[in-house]
Amino acid sequence: MIEAGLKPPETLTLMITRGCNSNCLHCLLDCRPAEHVRPVDSGIIKRIIDEFAGIGGKGLVITGGEPLTHPDWMEILAFACSRRGLLDVCLQTNGALMSDDDIQGLLSLPIDRLSLQISLEGVNSGTHDHVRGKGSFEATVKTMGRLCKAGLGERITVELTEMSHNYDQLPEVVKLVHDLGMRRLVSGTLVKGGRALRSDLVAMPEPSQIRGLIERYHTDPEFREIYEYMGNIAAIEWFKGRDNPCDTPCRCISTPFIDYRGNIYPCLMYLKDSLAFGNVHERPLGAVIAEAIPMWAELPDISRERGTVLNDCEGCPGRRHCSGGCMGRADLVHDNVMSVEDRCDLRRAVYSWELGDNEHTHI
Repeated sequence: MIEAGLKPPETLTLMITRGCNSNCLHCLLDCRPAEHVRPVDSGIIKRIIDEFAGIGGKGLVITGGEPLTHPDWMEILAFACSRRGLLDVCLQTNGALMSDDDIQGLLSLPIDRLSLQISLEGVNSGTHDHVRGKGSFEATVKTMGRLCKAGLGERITVELTEMSHNYDQLPEVVKLVHDLGMRRLVSGTLVKGGRALRSDLVAMPEPSQIRGLIERYHTDPEFREIYEYMGNIAAIEWFKGRDNPCDTPCRCISTPFIDYRGNIYPCLMYLKDSLAFGNVHERPLGAVIAEAIPMWAELPDISRERGTVLNDCEGCPGRRHCSGGCMGRADLVHDNVMSVEDRCDLRRAVYSWELGDNEHTHI
């Protein structure tokens, strides 16, 4: 990989099941009810984790579906946390299935290596349950409270998918997460892929909403103070970096993803079947990655080229920072890697914003 000019994998996202207890409208991986799928064999999962650590991997994200629907999820998590070389093991969950016994099990693991990422889609049940199902907000927030009470709040990152129906609640979500005692809130914009592609009940935020949030960040000292302590919202980070050129290519390949079938992709955001290699469930991880290198080696060069040749970027004040955005999103949504990503209008709204320019502001 070094000879090919690639950065070796650092963090692996590993899908241990396609099964889930929810039927979220925006599910990118189009997961299925847990009772209708067979989770990946735990022996296979452990072998992949062992091999990833063996080739120098430092971070592991255990995901699904909902990982807690896997009968051996705690055993898998304990194995990963004990594997020499892995410095951070993250469990992604919606939190709804976590019992008090599960929380005690988490407390028995090496806490310095463990982190949790819990999904929250709004500040109330109406917003959250709109995409995740009736009763899911109450279950998730209760679990968050129990985890914080057990002393795990500093190990929790809350992840929110930005959509038009929940975007205006972001400042309140940041405050809720802070007040509950959790470490961080991270948000990323909806990808119109998977189940979201077939649903007209979820949509990306509007440029006016993006500008409204930037206005709120600059005019609301309380929100800004809490945000700077524990927030990471896409639009605000774009604004803060708009004058800084993007000199490094996409980090794909250093953050590979393995799906429930055993196919490995260069990144969770680059789910292009032509870039997938397998079957990691049946073959050594190192051998599959070696097979992928000739094709994956082209991606950093494509990433660098996009920022200089895309005609749609002409005249954009954030061109040097954005460089056309995420090429994985562009290829997934437009089936064309040499196109701008699907958040182009949102990015332009951020890059062109000036304090007091509230013509399109909506809070």
